[in-house]
Amino acid sequence: MKTWLLKIVGLAMCGSLSLLVAQARAEGDGVVPDKPNLVVFSVEVDPYLISKGEKDTDVQEARQMARLFKRRGSDLFAKVETKVLVGKGANRKHVLDGLRWICKNTSANDVGVIFISAHGGSDDGKFGIALAGEEALSGSEMRQELAKAKGKILFMLESCGSGALLTEKSRKEKFPTCVIICASRAEESADTGFGYSILDGLAGKADLDGDGTVTAHELEKYLRMTYVKDDKGATHIVVSHPKSVDELPLVTTGK
Repeated sequence: MKTWLLKIVGLAMCGSLSLLVAQARAEGDGVVPDKPNLVVFSVEVDPYLISKGEKDTDVQEARQMARLFKRRGSDLFAKVETKVLVGKGANRKHVLDGLRWICKNTSANDVGVIFISAHGGSDDGKFGIALAGEEALSGSEMRQELAKAKGKILFMLESCGSGALLTEKSRKEKFPTCVIICASRAEESADTGFGYSILDGLAGKADLDGDGTVTAHELEKYLRMTYVKDDKGATHIVVSHPKSVDELPLVTTGK
């Protein structure tokens, strides 16, 4: 009986030791199993320039946004994946595919970031954005894709009248895991400074508490303080920030 017990105890100790060794190796390799992933989809297009045969050169915000998250998100996330659409590539099919891609690739533990800069407006009370190829994407279609998200999503929309995405009377969709920041009210025009204000904020200026991390709440507050449409006064960003999405860390500032 004693011999049998000693064998069982010995096997259990060996098993525990193996587990401890495996854990130590994982920690030594810097593996943190519970770190979320970050998926970024960044779009910028001026279809009017494209329709005239002119080169769409103002696409730097989208590219800079993706690079910034790739560089400064690596400390917070296990993996950072980005997709950028600019100019002629930002047509209806590709943008819809991108929205579906980000919702599909963010699990409940992950974070997704969407930035879209395009011309927008409302027709018969229905909001939409203009894309390459003389195509459009309606606010309803964008909301339907966002409603499918499982992970936490930050969606930033830079277009005239973009606030209608949230205030349309026909809106039925709910997105409890999505923080949405629009550059203007439904009846207002927007300014391209919105995107650059976001970039400045993420680069460190929105780290309002000085802890070395920029969160979605801090970015929202920073935009309210700094983003201006013209010299006559501040524009009115429109925000939806559900209570279920509390603090949402986005990037580190390198402090």
